[in-house]
Amino acid sequence: MAGDKPASVPRVLIVDDDEDLRETAVAILSREGFEVLQARDGCEALSIARTSAPSAVVLDIVMPRLGGLQTLSLLRAIIPGALFVILTGFFDAELQRRATAAGARAVLLKPVAWPTLAGMLRGAPSRVTPVPSTRRAATPTERVLVVDDEVEFLTTMEENLREGGYQVYTAADGDRGFRAVIEWAPDVVLLDIRMPGLSGIEALQAIRSAAPDVKVIMVSGIGDEGDAKLALGYGAFDYLVKPPDFAYLRRAIEVALAMKRVE
Repeated sequence: MAGDKPASVPRVLIVDDDEDLRETAVAILSREGFEVLQARDGCEALSIARTSAPSAVVLDIVMPRLGGLQTLSLLRAIIPGALFVILTGFFDAELQRRATAAGARAVLLKPVAWPTLAGMLRGAPSRVTPVPSTRRAATPTERVLVVDDEVEFLTTMEENLREGGYQVYTAADGDRGFRAVIEWAPDVVLLDIRMPGLSGIEALQAIRSAAPDVKVIMVSGIGDEGDAKLALGYGAFDYLVKPPDFAYLRRAIEVALAMKRVE
């Protein structure tokens, strides 16, 4: 049982969108004496790292939302003393170079050789202290644009985000949303995927072309996997379903802003 483990046991965070792989990792590594945490994607991993401070992180290179290399860079800022191992389904010399340059101890091919991975993880520190976040609230210069054709949704989002300390601007359709991107220069855009006139996907393409540094989080009234894949394929930073969990939404915006600062 976890409570019976000595305090020196390394705490390992597995970050992969493959649920079967995560469950296998928990089963195998727990038997090897590790305390195992798991996250489905980079955003969830960042949240766990801040509160649980894993001493080692094993993360997939290809994930929805934040990719493996982006997640690695952000995690190293939070838990700089941790050991990092990248997993990939294909070998690429340039990818390996970039991963090791970003701070990964190793890049391992899937399917995972669990004894090899366990051996690497045994070299992880027993304790890692996360770097305290200096951010307590959004700064007045951080701007969020909300684009949606539902007036009630715009009002709710504006009130909630203003409470979070952001400057907020709203637009009722894709055309006005695109003009606001050009004229108001937001840091993050929350963009409805289904709107009359210029659709969310069309607006996303226009925004990514005109302002590639802006982070776009797509919002949909229906949880359509096809829409999500299409939006992420066109460069959306994230994809949320209405009504959004506001704690999760603010965390997604915070990560988007962190990525924007890193870039």
